[in-house]
Amino acid sequence: MKRVNAVPLIMIISLHMMVLAQRETSPQWRPFGEIETEFLEQTVVEVKIPDHLQEFTSVEKAIDPDAYVIGPGDLLGISIITGENMTFILRVSPTGDLLIPGVGIHNVAGLSLSETIARTEDFVREQAYRNSEVDVILVDIRRFKLLTTGAVREPGFVTISPTDRLTDAIDEAGGLHKYADEESIRVVRADGTTEHFSLRPFLLEGDLGSNPTLLEGDRIEVPFREEFRNDVEASVTYNESAVLVTGFVVRPGPYHYFPGYTVRDYVGLAGGVEERGSIRSIDVNRPDQVVDVKYDDLAEPGDIIYVPQNIRYFLFGPSSMFQVAGVVLGVVFTYQRLLDLLSSS
Repeated sequence: MKRVNAVPLIMIISLHMMVLAQRETSPQWRPFGEIETEFLEQTVVEVKIPDHLQEFTSVEKAIDPDAYVIGPGDLLGISIITGENMTFILRVSPTGDLLIPGVGIHNVAGLSLSETIARTEDFVREQAYRNSEVDVILVDIRRFKLLTTGAVREPGFVTISPTDRLTDAIDEAGGLHKYADEESIRVVRADGTTEHFSLRPFLLEGDLGSNPTLLEGDRIEVPFREEFRNDVEASVTYNESAVLVTGFVVRPGPYHYFPGYTVRDYVGLAGGVEERGSIRSIDVNRPDQVVDVKYDDLAEPGDIIYVPQNIRYFLFGPSSMFQVAGVVLGVVFTYQRLLDLLSSS
């Protein structure tokens, strides 16, 4: 009698059981000819935008590559296609240099954008990748500091871009002082030349020639109107202590000190005097003293201006003048009537 080997039989049975189990548990198994009707849920991969591309400086129109001058802080994109594709986002250093990985240091300060593109492409090919295809673009423009002096509300350094204009810089400085002479604004260029501008043609006609763009090293000088110049310049100070307006005004609170502003100006900034207030006896407190300051006298940093309650409101409350007059007349008539009665008795 021929002996049957039991081991292969056990293996076949085990394999068959595994196939049956796979039918129940594996999502990949299906009978022959059956069409898959279930689709896997689509996965969306969220791509994070690099930090240097999340912010973009707005411009009034496309930049002219022949007119735009490259400087420290400009962001350039460089693509090098050779045996491998390389892309770099590089910022021009404070010394005007580009450090291109694997290539070297290339100075671009003072070049127009067109010159920068041409010279950078040549530099990459000459220094490292002779037969490469090189592309250079301006990714974003720089920001720089510029000095504003004179009749602006917050004189000092402001931060602007090469596409910003004179009005943008003045806005960054808080706007014009109330006594500014906007017909004679001076822009002193880095080479020492001075240009004079009036904002009126820009405001009336949109004349961009009277509202120029600015560059590093420029300085904006806004003069005061001649009739106010001496008083304002005498009160100029770096002391930034606020002027506090309290009492019966519409919006009591602290206000920025502006040279040449009077007590009247600060009461106006506070919304004016309430119906209950009085401008005839305003108190002005300065450190450790109460000073006798009139309504049109100059304020000083740290002044506390108090507008008191008027006498009429103190005596009669919110009654109108007609109501007060009626009460007074009533008292007079009553008193006269009593006199008449006493005299007739």
